Amino acid sequence: MPKRTEFSTDEIFRIIDTSLEQTDRLRADNLDKMATVQQVNTKALEKERERLSVKYGANDARVQRIDTKLQFTQGFTRDLKVEIEKTKIQVPTVDRNTWMVHGRVLQAKENQGIPGLTVSLVNRKGQWIRDLGYACTDERGYFAILYSPKDDKSATKPPTEPVFLMVSDPNQRILYRSSEALTIQPGQVVYREIFLSDTDVLKICVTPPDGNSTDVIVDVMVEPDVWLARGRVSDEHGQPLEGLVVSLSDRDLHFDDRLGTTQTDANGDFAIAYRTEDFQDLFEARPDLYIKVMDSQGNTLYSSENAVRCETGRVEVFNITINRGMIS
Repeated sequence: MPKRTEFSTDEIFRIIDTSLEQTDRLRADNLDKMATVQQVNTKALEKERERLSVKYGANDARVQRIDTKLQFTQGFTRDLKVEIEKTKIQVPTVDRNTWMVHGRVLQAKENQGIPGLTVSLVNRKGQWIRDLGYACTDERGYFAILYSPKDDKSATKPPTEPVFLMVSDPNQRILYRSSEALTIQPGQVVYREIFLSDTDVLKICVTPPDGNSTDVIVDVMVEPDVWLARGRVSDEHGQPLEGLVVSLSDRDLHFDDRLGTTQTDANGDFAIAYRTEDFQDLFEARPDLYIKVMDSQGNTLYSSENAVRCETGRVEVFNITINRGMIS
C-alpha cells in the first residue's frame, strides 16, 4: 500500500498561493495578447471607415455601423487596460494569522490609479489608529495595510471596535472616509476600490491626519459592479432645492435605459446607484448619461438630454441650477 503524503495547513496554503500566481501570470499574458488583437482590429475598422466615408459619405449606414463598433471597441480597450494594470499589482502574501485590507484608489472618470495618497484606518470618531499603520498608494493607486497580532501578552491586541478606511492627501486633507465598518479578523483579506473625482494631488505620501480635521469629505467608495451618479440641485442663488424628482437615463441607439429615479434631500443632494447589467450590451461598455429634474407634478424643470455625457466613469457628479420661479 503506497504511503500517504500528509501536508500541514501552511504547506497547503503555499501550494494554493503558487498555483494562483501561475494562473495570474497566464491571465496577464492572455490579456496582453488580447490587447494586441484589439489594436489591430481598431486600426482595421478605422481604415475601413475612412474608405467608406470617402466613397459613401459620413452619414451612410455602413459608416455609422462602424462608428458603433469603434465606440464599443474603444470602451472595451480602456477596460482591458484597467484589467492589465491589475495583473501587474504585486499583492502581499498573507498567512492565517494576518489581516489585510487592500485595494486601489482611482480617478472615477478614467479608472486610473492615483499615486501618493495616504490610506489609513480610523475609529468612529475619525481618529487614526496608529497601531495599524498606514499605506501609500503606488503608481497604480494600489495600497495594502496588513496587521498581525503578536503572540506575547504585552503586545497590542487587534481593535475590537469596527475600523473605517480613510484617504488623505499630502496636505492631510481628508478626501474620503468610509461609512462601511470593517472588523479585524486574522486570516481575513478585504479588497476595496475607492473612486475619487477630479483629484489633483502631489505624488508625496505623508502620515494620516490626527482625526481633528474639519475638511469636507468629498468622495465615495462603490462596489466593483456598481456605478454612481450624484450631485446637487440648487437655485440661482445657490440655495438647495428639496423634494425634486431626479431621473437618470442611458442613451442608446433605439431605446434609452432608465437607470434610476430619486428625490433631492434637504441639502439638494441626490445619488443614484446602478449596475453594469442595467446598461451594458454588445456595443456599449460604458454608459452615456443624461439627467432630468422634475417637480412633484411631473413637469420637467431641467434636462441634459441634448448634452449627453458619453462614455462616463464609475462616479459622475452633476451640479444643476434651476430658477426657483420655475417650480410650481
